[in-house]
Amino acid sequence: MTKKMIGIVCLCLFFLPIHANDGIGPDAAYPILEKEFKKLPIKENELYSISEKELEHIIGIAADIQINLFELLDCCYRYLAPRNMRIEIQGSSFRNLQQFFDYGGERILGLIPIHKMIKVQTGACFTKNEKAFDMYLDSNYSRYIEIVTAMYKARCGFEKMDPRLFSEAYGMRVKKWGMRLDVSKIHLYENGKGALHAKKFYRPKRWYLNIITRIPKKNTKTNTEVKDTSSSTEVTPSPKSSSETEIIKEE
Repeated sequence: MTKKMIGIVCLCLFFLPIHANDGIGPDAAYPILEKEFKKLPIKENELYSISEKELEHIIGIAADIQINLFELLDCCYRYLAPRNMRIEIQGSSFRNLQQFFDYGGERILGLIPIHKMIKVQTGACFTKNEKAFDMYLDSNYSRYIEIVTAMYKARCGFEKMDPRLFSEAYGMRVKKWGMRLDVSKIHLYENGKGALHAKKFYRPKRWYLNIITRIPKKNTKTNTEVKDTSSSTEVTPSPKSSSETEIIKEE
């Protein structure tokens, strides 16, 4: 192999997308999370406020079973809506738990701006003003995420949710090539992967959506990392598929 060919191969490897784990996905995760949701004192026809301790437990399970934040929200809605239940989570709780969990890196935090979040609500809608997924921010939001700019109003979200699908978006736009387009939906089309669809645009922007992970605790005496296994949930690894090695091109 010539030096020129070696250089081309190295360049291609450099630009390959890096993703450690696509996770088990929301379909396999739901039965596990359903058991945990049943332990919470959520009542029908009432808005239940999730405490920080309860949120830490739920996110810990999500990290152990290897799903991303969108898949966790998908599972929450699957449990709540059919039972006529609704929950509220404070943005401060998400932020406080960032010392223990990595929510999936800058891409996830760009799509779900926890740093600006006041609260989120999801589940059954008790009034006409409520939506399947409501996100309240402290102000309007704009952030460049790779090749598009996400632009959210202070209240935004999705009017409808189904398994693997956040649809009928409101208060959400993207800017690409100078065009400002309304977001229509986010489709979790494969485990660990999501597609953002914008109205009047011919194809979606696809991303790898990194799983939630625990941040290892440090031993203050030796300054070494100690794995937190205090509430870990064992999961049988999902079989590898050919799709795990596919390259998602920037669109």
